[in-house]
Amino acid sequence: MSRAYDTLFSTTATLNSADEHFSYMERIMEDLEAWKNSIPEDLRPGSPLRQHRMRRPHMQDLALRIHFSYYNLQICISRLTLHICVDQNSHRGSESKKCLLLAARYVIESTPYIPMEPYTPVLYVLHFRIREYAN
Repeated sequence: MSRAYDTLFSTTATLNSADEHFSYMERIMEDLEAWKNSIPEDLRPGSPLRQHRMRRPHMQDLALRIHFSYYNLQICISRLTLHICVDQNSHRGSESKKCLLLAARYVIESTPYIPMEPYTPVLYVLHFRIREYAN
């Protein structure tokens, strides 16, 4: 991730040409896929999260972090590709849209596995809003 941010999203990266950006993005995506394939299959992004395989809470947290990190980088690179693509109807642009939608779907499908505890800020905000409307 740090290499991706240095080569694609830093201030100096704004000086890169579109071809340089695409070259860097391809290398980052290759590295991302190699990283994904090095992860044990139960935790690997792309395979569905299964609660029965993660009996211990820390394993579920680890799997979520791995999945969200993987899809976050995919989303960032896909958005950058769409930003750089001049021709939105190009093959590269359509593949980026497809990747973006699939990554978003995986993130949404993973949200039920996020533990909602009393200390979770979103839950606090929702609880506060519900109490406001009840009064």
